[in-house]
Amino acid sequence: MELKRCRKSEILVNAEVCSAAARQFSALMALPKDGLMCGPKSRSADLIEQNFESCAALSDIPADFRSGDLTKEESSLVAEAIRVRETLTEDELLRSLKEFVWTCTETPPKLPSMMKQAPNP
Repeated sequence: MELKRCRKSEILVNAEVCSAAARQFSALMALPKDGLMCGPKSRSADLIEQNFESCAALSDIPADFRSGDLTKEESSLVAEAIRVRETLTEDELLRSLKEFVWTCTETPPKLPSMMKQAPNP
């Protein structure tokens, strides 16, 4: 019984981290790739890559597990994470993150017009 409870907890944590990684990935991809704040964006990409490993851990969930001891909310969380794993491959995620970081670091920053230095009087 203890092993089953531990396994359930592990699956739920992986599902939560996987779903969060997908949300973080979407948020990062929505940011401008204009050369500003590339350091934090690069660190975010590293964290997303690390968290996305939790999605792979969901590939070996026994079929009877999902129908069993889960609440409706837990079942929904696991189903969302499985959808993420099935729709966003690790190769696609890594390619997109690498491309994003490369573009950001290779693109000269574009400062907003109000931040450009005004001519001296």
